[in-house]
Amino acid sequence: MELMVVIGILGIIMSVAAMDYVKGMPKRRVHGAAFDIVVRLRQARMMAASANAPAEVSISGRTITTWVDRDGDGVRDAGEESSMEIDPLVNFFNYPNSGTFDARGMFNSPGSYLYIYINAPNVVGQTVYVFPSGHVDLYYY
Repeated sequence: MELMVVIGILGIIMSVAAMDYVKGMPKRRVHGAAFDIVVRLRQARMMAASANAPAEVSISGRTITTWVDRDGDGVRDAGEESSMEIDPLVNFFNYPNSGTFDARGMFNSPGSYLYIYINAPNVVGQTVYVFPSGHVDLYYY
C-alpha cells in the first residue's frame, strides 16, 4: 500500500515537472536563438581582427551570413563565407540588414549600430545590439 502511495506521488510530481518543461520551451527557443546570434557576431568580430581584414555581416530572410576576405582579393572564396539559419519558430526584427567589423573590431553600418529583436508568442523578447565600438551585447526585456 505504501509503495502505491509513493508511486502516485511521484507520478503527480513528474506530471507537474513535464508541464513546466513544455511551457518553458518557447522561452528557451528565444534565448537559444539570441545566444546563437550573439556568438555568430562575436566570431565575426574576432575573425576580422585575426585576419586583419573587414568582416561583413548581412541578414537576409532568416539567414545571417558572415564573410571575411582573408586573402584580400575582394572575391568570396571557399572558406571565407559562413551562414547560419535562425530558428524558424522564433520571430525576429533587425535594423539594418548589414554591417562591417573592421580589422580593429569597430562596427560600421548604415544605422550606426545593429539591432536584432527576437521573440515568440507570449514570451518576453530579447535584443541583440552591436555598438559602433564593436561590442556585441544581449539584453532581456
